Amino acid sequence: RQPAAEVEDDEENEQPRRRFPFGCLIVLIILALGFMGNMVQSNSIGDAFHNAFGLNRLAVGVVVAAIAAFIFLGGVQRIAAVTEKIVPIMAAFYILGCIVILVINAKALPGALAQVFVLAFEPQAMAGGIAGVTVQQSMRFGVARGLFSNEAGSGSAPCAAAAAECDDPVKMGFVQALGVLIDTVVICSCTAFLMLLVPQELTAGLAGMDLLQKAMQYHLGSFGIVFIAVTLALFSFSTFIGILYYARCNVAYLFGDRWLWQTAYKVLALVMLVVSIMTSTLTTRIKLQEQLRMESETEKMRANLLRAVSHDLRTPLTSIYGACSTVIENYDSLAKEQKLKLLGEVCSDAQWLNRMVENLLSVTRFDTGTVSVQKTPTVLEELIDTVLVRFQKHYPD
Repeated sequence: RQPAAEVEDDEENEQPRRRFPFGCLIVLIILALGFMGNMVQSNSIGDAFHNAFGLNRLAVGVVVAAIAAFIFLGGVQRIAAVTEKIVPIMAAFYILGCIVILVINAKALPGALAQVFVLAFEPQAMAGGIAGVTVQQSMRFGVARGLFSNEAGSGSAPCAAAAAECDDPVKMGFVQALGVLIDTVVICSCTAFLMLLVPQELTAGLAGMDLLQKAMQYHLGSFGIVFIAVTLALFSFSTFIGILYYARCNVAYLFGDRWLWQTAYKVLALVMLVVSIMTSTLTTRIKLQEQLRMESETEKMRANLLRAVSHDLRTPLTSIYGACSTVIENYDSLAKEQKLKLLGEVCSDAQWLNRMVENLLSVTRFDTGTVSVQKTPTVLEELIDTVLVRFQKHYPD
């Protein structure tokens, strides 16, 4: 048997090594929740209120940070007092609105549900799953949605459960499991069905908040945008108030519950809320400028295409007009061979025009998938000879 003093020394030497992995995990939780997670939530609030009311994102961020500071600096009692009132109301309000919409569109629900399974087992999806691409994307978006929806498996939710007053830890475990059920199975499923009930052409190219607000606008009109803005603000606000508290607990574990460290963390976390809105505003402006630049380039390409097409149309049309005028004005004086030659040129130019128009129409149908390019081998000398003959005919000078 080892002496008691040696056992205590071994435990003291082992303790830092045991705490090191937990310290790394806690640092990651502080960064993910205290600084990154709240940035995502405040971004969502800024986008929602900008889309619904046209408010400046930076102004929204400052107001949100001020309200968050009032609640967050009041400690866990104030956080609990606010969230216990906001969360049930916002969840009931959103679920009730979704149920009303789903009941109104009850006849279309079977088709939306069938669409999920049809698209999941279509050949393209199955091929992607076999290749691993679908699995990769499912893992990436599935983990992200799980973390942002219910935090299942992230290791942060126990912070709230541990601070709750409960006579039995098993009961608190069931409460946490119920939260995952309501978040993922109920709320997320309702949101998914709302989007599936919207015609695909209305939501093409949209994602995130724009997609959800467009879906709600389709179902509830302009009120739908306001509905999503308010409910999302409540969801996001209560979420980042909670995760700010999670990170605060981890700061206390690393540095102790000292006023200096806690105040520094709280101020920095609130500053990051505003910074995230500023970043979102800057990103939106950059995207808008890029969109305007792309539209300008598109207009230039369209103008160049129209000029080229008009030139290519004018040349054969001029040739056709000249040949026809010659035949009409000199019909009696022209020999039969001359008439046939002129009419042959008219026919050739008309065929060339027809092929050009067909090619233009084919280009416009590329996006629909109804036209495919067929490559035909040809001798290079013959191609060059044909081009030279055509060029000499249209540009004799």
